[in-house]
Amino acid sequence: MAVLSSWWQYGTSLKFDQIPVSIAPVSDFTGHIQRMQQRVFLLSGLVLLVVIPLVRFVSRRISGSLIRLELESVKIGRRDFSESPPFDSSSKEIHALIQAFDLMKGTIRNLLNQRRKLFDDLTKRITGAIDANRMRHDRHIVSDLFDLFLESGVYEQYARSHLTPEQIDAVDINRFLSGADKGTGFVWAPAEPPS
Repeated sequence: MAVLSSWWQYGTSLKFDQIPVSIAPVSDFTGHIQRMQQRVFLLSGLVLLVVIPLVRFVSRRISGSLIRLELESVKIGRRDFSESPPFDSSSKEIHALIQAFDLMKGTIRNLLNQRRKLFDDLTKRITGAIDANRMRHDRHIVSDLFDLFLESGVYEQYARSHLTPEQIDAVDINRFLSGADKGTGFVWAPAEPPS
């Protein structure tokens, strides 16, 4: 009402005593905005109907590879380096991660196999040495020849060339010589550190 009265004051000072009034439905002024809102809402609904299944499909493909990687890491945590069925991803980054993971797992598996093989070879050689002592006591090999083998230190040269210092144990050869007691001869003490 204050605006109308101020307009009235200006109108009378200009000798203009009429008030222009326009009456129209609000939809004439906002109808096009409402129609645009409806179109945008409809279009965004159609886009969501297409995009949501597509995003779900792509995310499942990506997460499937990540879930497989997680299962592989759990196997490694349990020290299981056995081969698994191959899998891949369409994502370049995840593909590179899968390849690096497979390479790491294969390298560890190969190192463990080499270590097992070395351990088996060492066990066979130790068993052979123990059997050689038994063979001497059972008179399958010449006792003097076995004594010469021990006294010459050939076994020590062989151990130094094929084993690390941590793998070499101290051995009391006097227990293996023909005049000694028929004990095992092994003294399981750590080898002296190299000087």
